[in-house]
Amino acid sequence: MGDFNGQIGERQPVEDIVLGPFIYGKKARSKNGERLVNFAQENALKILNTMFKRKESKMWTWISPDGKTKNEIDFIMTNKSKYFSNMKVISNFNFNTNHRIIRAELTTTPLKNPRPRNIVMNTKRTKHQTDQIANSITTNLIDYNKETTNMEVQEKYNWLEGTIKAAIKQGNNSKDQSNQWMTTKTINLLIKELT
Repeated sequence: MGDFNGQIGERQPVEDIVLGPFIYGKKARSKNGERLVNFAQENALKILNTMFKRKESKMWTWISPDGKTKNEIDFIMTNKSKYFSNMKVISNFNFNTNHRIIRAELTTTPLKNPRPRNIVMNTKRTKHQTDQIANSITTNLIDYNKETTNMEVQEKYNWLEGTIKAAIKQGNNSKDQSNQWMTTKTINLLIKELT
C-alpha cells in the first residue's frame, strides 16, 4: 500500500491476473506504472484499486497544486484479493495534502473451507507400496521404445504420464506385506530358482 507515483493506464490482455477492469482515466501508462504492474506480476499481487467499480470522481488519489490535473497514483496491492469486499478513496478528509486517503475493506463473512480432497499423489505410502510402484514403472518402461515408436512428443508424454499414474494407483491399492517374514523380492528369487 502506498504512493507509487505511477499511472497504470489501459489494461493489457495478459494483465487481467493483476489488474481489474476499472482503470482511472484514459491516460497512457507511465514508467512508474509499468514498474508497478511488473512488480505485481512478479509477486502474484492484485491491484485492488482496479478490482472494484467506483465513480470516476471517487477514483483519483492525487491532485496537482493548481487543481487542474487529477491522477490515481496511490494503490493497495494484495495476494489475497478474495479477502477484500471493497476499496474506497476517502474524499472528505480535511487534511493539508494533495493526496486522498485510500482504504480497503476486509470481508466480514468467513470464507468457506473447501472440502478436503483425497489426492492420490499426496498420500503417505509404505515402503512396500513405494517398491511396488517403482517395480511397476520399471517393468512398463522396458516396453517404452516399442510402445511409442510411431508417436509424437505429446503422445509419448501422455503415455508416460498414464503409465506412472496407473502404477501409482496400483501401488496405492496393493496390500502391505511388511508383516510377512519374506519380502516380495525374496519370494520372486525363490520362484526363479524353482523354475
